[in-house]
Amino acid sequence: MIALISYLAGLAALGFGVAVVATRRSVHTAVSLIGNILALAVLFLTYQAQFMAFVEVAVYAGAILILFLFVIALLAAGKEEERDEYGPELAGQVAGAVGAAALTAAALLLALRVHAPRAAAALAHLPKGYGTVQQVGAGLFGSYLLPFELTAPVLLAAIVGVVILARPQRGGGEERA
Repeated sequence: MIALISYLAGLAALGFGVAVVATRRSVHTAVSLIGNILALAVLFLTYQAQFMAFVEVAVYAGAILILFLFVIALLAAGKEEERDEYGPELAGQVAGAVGAAALTAAALLLALRVHAPRAAAALAHLPKGYGTVQQVGAGLFGSYLLPFELTAPVLLAAIVGVVILARPQRGGGEERA
């Protein structure tokens, strides 16, 4: 049963991932990304990585994606929605998707044949408690505290930059660089 759930979640993650790249409207892309994140959280749960599933949902779907939607709404304020028409390039897109799917399937089969036995052997030698909440917390608030804290000003700078770029130009002939 766990294997079936894992396969279905993997297919859902793959489908939502393709939708993220294939959709033309930014809001649809963000919604597809939420689906991809939730499918990956289910995959983490099937592999007994509950902390990673929680982080996937809380941090990515709960915080960063909401930030993306805010930025999308801010940038699209006052703009009309373009018509979503697929023209003659649809055949090329379908051919590219089929080719990418074939290459992905071939790479997965090769990886399963070559690397799966070595990966199973490596997982058997992990120390007890590897990947637990305690170990992740000790690493995050120990040796990785500075990079963790530096993400906040980077995100703040990105938000300020988007707000500056999205504001309407004022009269007087000044041009923004």
